[in-house]
Amino acid sequence: YNLDYDFDKNALTVTIVKAEELPAMDLGGTSDPYVKLFLLPDKKKKFQTKVQRKSLNPVFNENFVFKV
Repeated sequence: YNLDYDFDKNALTVTIVKAEELPAMDLGGTSDPYVKLFLLPDKKKKFQTKVQRKSLNPVFNENFVFKV
C-alpha cells in the first residue's frame, strides 16, 4: 500500500497495490481476495477493492480518498 496526504485538500489517498502469497481458501487451491478499508474512529465511510478472482497474489492498484 501507499499513503499520500494532500494538505491543501485535507485528503488522505490510500493506494492498495498488491498482496502476495495469500492462503488458499477454497477447495480448488485459490482465493477470491479483496481489501476493505476505513479510517478510524469513523467506521461509517468504508471502501472496498474489486474482487480478484482465483488469485493468491492479487494486484489491485486502486486508490481511495478520505477527506480528513
